[in-house]
Amino acid sequence: MPNLYMLSKDVETLYSDLMNTVNEETGEIDVDIAGALAVKEEEFEHKAIAVATVSRRFGLQVSAIDAEIKRLTALKDRVKAVEQRLKSSLAEACQRVGKTKIDGISATISFRKSEKTIVDNESQLPDEFFNVTMTKKPDLTKIKATISAGGEVPGAHVETVQNIQIK
Repeated sequence: MPNLYMLSKDVETLYSDLMNTVNEETGEIDVDIAGALAVKEEEFEHKAIAVATVSRRFGLQVSAIDAEIKRLTALKDRVKAVEQRLKSSLAEACQRVGKTKIDGISATISFRKSEKTIVDNESQLPDEFFNVTMTKKPDLTKIKATISAGGEVPGAHVETVQNIQIK
């Protein structure tokens, strides 16, 4: 069966042929061309309905996929929150008993030092320490680099923290 594009071209051609055969005095048309045009228009309509049905099914699939993405995103967020709570509890417990490294068969727990930039008072930060986006927020990387280089940033300081690693 011809595709929708070919059917539309056939309908256009037959319509043009039919208009060219109209007798201007009597208004008579070529009955054979008119019949062929009616058949092609019916084929076109059936094909158009078939294409619309397939398109609608794809639209429903898109909706179902969007719903599944939303469900999976919510599930991911819940699992991530549980993971963070477990890591935090584990870090607190290890630090309470003075353990900095534990080797196991299925996991190794250790701590590494890192520096975390803390903004004490955002309103005191000079404008140069903000990333300009849709909202104003401190540029922690720039603040840390300035403080680490010996500079001073009003309203911020660098603090050494312990981050847990699970391998």
